Amino acid sequence: MIKNMIHATIKNIWKHSISKDYDQHYLLREDSLKNAFYFHLRSSLANILTEQNIRIYTELHYRDMISPNSRADLAVVKLNATNEIQEVLAVIEFKYKKANVHERYYQDDVRKVINIIKLSPHAIYDNTYFYLASLNETDYEPIHSEHLSYTTEEERISGAGRITELLGYRENGVSTWYSIDH
Repeated sequence: MIKNMIHATIKNIWKHSISKDYDQHYLLREDSLKNAFYFHLRSSLANILTEQNIRIYTELHYRDMISPNSRADLAVVKLNATNEIQEVLAVIEFKYKKANVHERYYQDDVRKVINIIKLSPHAIYDNTYFYLASLNETDYEPIHSEHLSYTTEEERISGAGRITELLGYRENGVSTWYSIDH
């Protein structure tokens, strides 16, 4: 129930709050996107954070990963009675790029998430839900954006049931915001 509420809240924030922040020019780069998302998420989940011992952290180091300096841009975690991380409920990886950035730029986060799903030896990630939040200022024509995704079919299969892409871009001069659950 809590995970479903967090999932719905994250998607709602992307589509309604972050899109509004973008349209009103509150977002400059990736850090301001991450900060705005943190603000909206913490505000939206305020009632359950203390009650359920849930916290939201930025730049959380992944435990026991192949890449020791790898961090989650934003993580929603459940703490145990001694305030140690019991479970990572959700991870959001952010990318914000100006127009005409090659799609390879987005692949680092996709690979990081897939590697955690496939290879993490740590139980706190066993049921983590991952979000790939991509804001790209390229102005697409509708025919080119119809199936916009930064994941491959193989990656969607590997992450089935555990990945949502949050996509923001321009389409014929209008900002477009939506999500794809994989």
